[in-house]
Amino acid sequence: MRKDAGNSFPWPWCLMLRFDSLITALVSASLLCAGLASCSSSSSSSAATDTLSDTASSDTTIADTSGSDAGSDTAGDTSPVDSSGDTASEVSGCAFTPAATASSLVINEIEGKGDDWVELRNNGTTTMDLSGMIVADRDDTGCARLAEAVTFPSGTKLAPSDYLLIVGGKKTPGEGVQTKCLATGPTSCYQAAFKVSAAAGDTIFLISGKSILDSAPLPAGVLAAITQSWGRVPNGSGPFQLASPTPGAANQP
Repeated sequence: MRKDAGNSFPWPWCLMLRFDSLITALVSASLLCAGLASCSSSSSSSAATDTLSDTASSDTTIADTSGSDAGSDTAGDTSPVDSSGDTASEVSGCAFTPAATASSLVINEIEGKGDDWVELRNNGTTTMDLSGMIVADRDDTGCARLAEAVTFPSGTKLAPSDYLLIVGGKKTPGEGVQTKCLATGPTSCYQAAFKVSAAAGDTIFLISGKSILDSAPLPAGVLAAITQSWGRVPNGSGPFQLASPTPGAANQP
C-alpha cells in the first residue's frame, strides 16, 4: 500500500477522517436548525397562546358589560309614564284606594234598565267643589273604566242637599253642563260614554285624585223593569235597594 508523503497514515484513512468531520458538521448543523425550528415553533405557540388569552380576556369584558351589572342600570319598570309620574298600569283604575274618611258627596241613585244615568247628592252643609272629580263604571277587570268616564270641569260645584245628574250611553259626550238630559228630571246634566250594565252587573265609582270617595255595586239582573232604579233608602244615607226612578229628587222605595 502507498503511503502519502509527510503523513504517517495511509491516504484513504485521511479521507475517511475528513469525511467523518463533514458528517459531524452536517449533524451539528441539522441539530442547530432543529433547535432553531423548535424555538420558532415555541415562540409561535407562545404568541398564539397570548393571542388566545387576550381574546378570551376581551370576550370576558364584553360578557361582563352585557351581564347583570349592566342590566341592573337599565332594568325595571318600562311601563309608559304620564306627566304626573304614574305608570299606565296605575292610571288604569285599579290603583285607586278608598278615601280615609267618609265623603259627604255620595252616589245616590243608579238606573240602567231604560236610560243610563247616575245621580250624586251632597249630604253636607257646605257647597262642594267637584272640579277634576271622576264618575266611572267598572271594566271587565273590576277597575274603573276611565276611558268612558266623565270628569267634571273646573268650577263644577254642588250645593248642600242638591243633586247632580250624569247621563250615560252617549257616543260623543258633551263637555261641561249639558241641556240634553232625560225626558223627565233635571234640565241640566253631565254626559258620559259608559253604559250601566244592569244585566251583567256593574259598579259605579266616584273618584277624587287617587281616592275613591264612594262606590256603588249594582248586582246583576236586580233591575228587572224600567220602573225600577237602584237607590239609597233612606235618601242619601241608607243602603242601596230597589226604588222608583227619581232623577234629581229624593229617592222613593
